Amino acid sequence: MRLRLLPPLLACALACAAPARATAADAAHVAAAAERAHALDLARDPQWRALLHYRADRFGGGVTSVADEPDFFLAPQGRTDPRAELDATLAALAAPAGAVARADQHPQCAFPARFAWLDARLGLVAGGVARQPCPAFAEWRALLGPVRGVSLIFPEAFLNNPASMFGHTLLRIDAAPPTDTVERRDLLAWAVNFAAETGSDGGALFAVKGMVGAYPAYFSLWPYAEKVKQYADWESRDIWEYRLPLADAEVERLLLHVWELRGVRFDYYFFDENCSWALLGLLRVARPDVDLQGRFAAWAIPADTVRVALADLGLAGDVTWRASAATRIGHDARWLDAGERRLALALASGARAPDDPAVAA
Repeated sequence: MRLRLLPPLLACALACAAPARATAADAAHVAAAAERAHALDLARDPQWRALLHYRADRFGGGVTSVADEPDFFLAPQGRTDPRAELDATLAALAAPAGAVARADQHPQCAFPARFAWLDARLGLVAGGVARQPCPAFAEWRALLGPVRGVSLIFPEAFLNNPASMFGHTLLRIDAAPPTDTVERRDLLAWAVNFAAETGSDGGALFAVKGMVGAYPAYFSLWPYAEKVKQYADWESRDIWEYRLPLADAEVERLLLHVWELRGVRFDYYFFDENCSWALLGLLRVARPDVDLQGRFAAWAIPADTVRVALADLGLAGDVTWRASAATRIGHDARWLDAGERRLALALASGARAPDDPAVAA
């Protein structure tokens, strides 16, 4: 039984797993933490709402998470009940070693951003909650290495793909190796991407399913160099890079949440809940008092989300423009005379070989 089904039976589970004295202490920790959380009204705190991706319902006064993965929630009704999810999370974080949530991890390991924030607000560890070892998360975090910040990345439109006709956005986790050049350091970074799994669908079916949210979408982590190769070299899209002024604690909270979102399904909608809108949700976790997603009620065009993010969050340092292969070739071609252009076209089409004497001349 996964832990998301345990909170209603937590006392029984603890009694079976530990001596009576330990069970009573665990129950006391949970009860005290829940009492403090209710007094602070943490279920309505913007940070808690951001971590669970809650959005206000269009009708009525409730909320619903846009995350569509059942085991992202620890309470059966957690997708629509922030307080129930908070209570279930507090119980799960205090569970003994051996308890598992999603991906067969202890809840502290599966949800490190939730644990870090609730510990900071409620003093869970200081109050007696045992900190559990999380080797898989520690290995993943070590893979990312030292981090100096986050950049918002905007590859321009790609007309050959309907899903990218208005551009795309992703986040770059900026690496901080001390001896590398800026160019090499940026290419060594990791990129957080959000994309739908569309299979081989095309044409009208692709459009219809994209409009009604029939595709699953996931966050994923990629070497940034691979994304540069994909966008700038293969798809000939210029890339704009904007360093965001996030504090170290905000960056770390974002990283913890990226781990929490591994394998979490979101229904993908081309017009509103798309790649750019979803990434604004990550920035909301980093800085919950700035609800960028709330600025886009009907549709979210990538270029518009970039403008709103920079207007509300600001910019740290200069903007970097990474020219695509096509842009670089076009720039160089302007310096050729008519004969050189004809020769270049002949080379490109295969009419002349690279070792042709005319080329060497």
